[in-house]
Amino acid sequence: MTIHQFGLSFSVVNEYDVKVVGFYPRSEEKTRLVIPPHVDGYRVAEVGKKAFYECSRLRHVILPPSVHIIGDEAFGLCSNLEDIVLPESIKHIGKGALEGSLKLKNVELPRWLDVLPEGLLYDSGVVEVTLPDKVTEIPTGCFYDCRNLRSIILPASVTKVASDAFHHCTALAEVIAAETIESIEMFDGERKWQLKTTQRAPKYKVVEDGQVSYTDDYEDAVRGIGWTIAMAREDLNTHSFTCEIFNNTTGELMHREEYRC
Repeated sequence: MTIHQFGLSFSVVNEYDVKVVGFYPRSEEKTRLVIPPHVDGYRVAEVGKKAFYECSRLRHVILPPSVHIIGDEAFGLCSNLEDIVLPESIKHIGKGALEGSLKLKNVELPRWLDVLPEGLLYDSGVVEVTLPDKVTEIPTGCFYDCRNLRSIILPASVTKVASDAFHHCTALAEVIAAETIESIEMFDGERKWQLKTTQRAPKYKVVEDGQVSYTDDYEDAVRGIGWTIAMAREDLNTHSFTCEIFNNTTGELMHREEYRC
């Protein structure tokens, strides 16, 4: 059963809920989208798969607190989307939900979200992202090709970052991560990285072509031990990186590993 109201199409999911599946008629795209919480006695609980895919006129989106699911590519390739309000009620976001949103600069994800989808902000214009405290993994392609992203703080809940999660993020200067991270499989092979290993990051330095280019001092908030992360670009042609981790108290080399991208 389909319901047409407020210039939108809704598909009935069950006796209580509907999902919004797009503009109605599709040709009547708007620049501002405000989805109602209820339609004909049904709760609007979901934004359907590709509901607003390639809606190039769409600039502003407000979702009601009734919505708890956003489908795959729901707002994919909305190239002029500038802002979207995501309510705390959202528990699931599908793959590539905001991919290709070139004008989207800031995103605050719902704090109860514990799983990020693959390709969430692939090729978007995002500069700043607030990640939920419950997220445990940054999946493949999550921020791939986000060329305006400058810095990101990974919450203490994160234990793994996929190999291409930040690939081609050419403006990204630093990733601040907690000691709970077990796996950062590789780094973007195009440029140097700054890696900090605690939320109140420890002392670190970045080494490029054998020269220290940046140093800073912090305190290890977890164990009271300072560390130095030295990241050296060894070979620009093969994109080979060497990461060395030192104990600042003893000067001991704790770990050395080479990354090839």
